[in-house]
Amino acid sequence: MSDTLGASSSSSTTACRELPIQSALCTFDCAQVLAEWIATVQERVNPYMGVLGSDDCNMASLEGLVMLEHEDRKLLTKVMEMLRNAEMKMSMDWNNNPNSQGNNILRADSGLGSKVLNVSAYLLDKVVVWPATRLMAQALRAQSEHMEARIKHGGLTH
Repeated sequence: MSDTLGASSSSSTTACRELPIQSALCTFDCAQVLAEWIATVQERVNPYMGVLGSDDCNMASLEGLVMLEHEDRKLLTKVMEMLRNAEMKMSMDWNNNPNSQGNNILRADSGLGSKVLNVSAYLLDKVVVWPATRLMAQALRAQSEHMEARIKHGGLTH
């Protein structure tokens, strides 16, 4: 929603930095649900298409058209668009603050689910007001690392 409304996570206004705990919990839950849905799709298409979100994965290819349903392609495209917008906003923050977290959040070889989790963790870290928010960001990063390990070891079994 913040992407659609044009709200920027890199804004330094007080209102942007004071995310209500209910919104932080919603962000946390939505990131997990979306990333696990992507992992489920990834498990189905991995042998044929590679890692979703990587440079060599083409959803418009013949394999993509056969393996992915229209609704899957539509939502995955929306997620990739949202991540591109987040990357642009985060790069402005990285340029303005050299001590900020590195650009490795959206590595090209990362899976799409991991990117969703890492971006959500980054955004939660930016709006830390409640101590639980930092813990939620750490949990999302840990889940992202676990998801990357599952992809690299060839299986997405839980």
